[in-house]
Amino acid sequence: MDAYLIPLPFIAGVAGWVTTEMGRQPWIVQGLLTTAQAVSPNLTVVMVSTTLVSFTLLYSVLALVMFRLMYKFARQGTQAALTKSVDVEEPISAGSIIIIGAQD
Repeated sequence: MDAYLIPLPFIAGVAGWVTTEMGRQPWIVQGLLTTAQAVSPNLTVVMVSTTLVSFTLLYSVLALVMFRLMYKFARQGTQAALTKSVDVEEPISAGSIIIIGAQD
């Protein structure tokens, strides 16, 4: 059950980002500059649509990869994170840790 809670921080971060970006337009709406005046004359509908579809596909693939990795590592549990490593052949024990710095 707890594994389903793992993506909540990601969802909260994206929701905060969307809220922030949607809040960037009030200076246009308040009459200082209309939305029609703020649009670049060099952009075409095809350019905007291509960019939107490309970013949507890219972020969808990245989100899918992230969720699959999160699910995979959540299913392995915390013990797997402590014992499995790419560059360490055997688990590190607390007695083998060397503290560097000022020691009293």
